[in-house]
Amino acid sequence: MKPEPTIGVVLAGGLSSRMGQDKALLPWAEGSLLDHMINLLKDSGLETVVVCGERPGYPSFVDPEPGQGPGVAISHYLASLTPDAWALVVPVDMPMLTAKLIRRLLGEPGKPRRAAYYADYPLPALLPARDGAGKIFHGHSLRALHFAAGSRPLPLDAEDTAAFMNVNTPDDWDRAQEVSEK
Repeated sequence: MKPEPTIGVVLAGGLSSRMGQDKALLPWAEGSLLDHMINLLKDSGLETVVVCGERPGYPSFVDPEPGQGPGVAISHYLASLTPDAWALVVPVDMPMLTAKLIRRLLGEPGKPRRAAYYADYPLPALLPARDGAGKIFHGHSLRALHFAAGSRPLPLDAEDTAAFMNVNTPDDWDRAQEVSEK
């Protein structure tokens, strides 16, 4: 049985209004936060990675309904895929995510894939291109999208919760940089 294609997707189409500047372009490691998240997905075993948001110089998917939130953007991207495809979606603003956590979402090789996310965190997530009946998703929130996909929440070990640090404000960004330097 040939495995379904899985594409890594970095959500980077938001306005970054609370940050006051484009979060995706903030410096991290040897490049930008966007570069870091792309490399994380590739290091997790995903060969193809696409940026959801208009990003010149990167393979991108431009959301036809910008400003409607990540659930709508993800729904549009999933609709653009072949029916048997999957997407592993990460936000651009979670720099502490690890390849181990991403690979856990992908499941065990050789076993059927199941839509999944970590308990209490709707992203990152593994989502199929179509629902169980083969229909295109029309979720308007991440919660609705997970419900339609039949996503299962994976338990999260206490030591892994720091990986879900989200950087939305300058204070969040300062904390992330402090943690990364330790």
